[in-house]
Amino acid sequence: MRKTRENSLSGDVPFLEGEKQYINFQDAECKASDLQLMYCGKERCHPGHKYGPNKRDVYLIHIVYSGSGTLCVNGELYQLSAGNAFLLYPHTLAWYEADLKDPWSYFWLACRGIDADSFLSDAGF
Repeated sequence: MRKTRENSLSGDVPFLEGEKQYINFQDAECKASDLQLMYCGKERCHPGHKYGPNKRDVYLIHIVYSGSGTLCVNGELYQLSAGNAFLLYPHTLAWYEADLKDPWSYFWLACRGIDADSFLSDAGF
């Protein structure tokens, strides 16, 4: 089994089943108040992998690039698959779970800022 480099999102890094790559920008100086990237990463989930329920204090975007899974936001269930994206707003209760037969893989990024809501609305969320 080949290992991945820590804290790297470059395309040349092997990405094996069930591995997670993650970069955290929360320690960066908070000068970008309009829109600030807080953390980002990608994951290939194991069948049935579940995250949550929980609430975050940031905007969190997921982009599904393969497989499928279920998202639950404020009690509403959504079946999502490759090509779908979703945005979780700050302080919103949510959980999501990879499909048992075709588990999803996704990229995610978290951001915050005084203009984050309007920027994300302009982007179609």
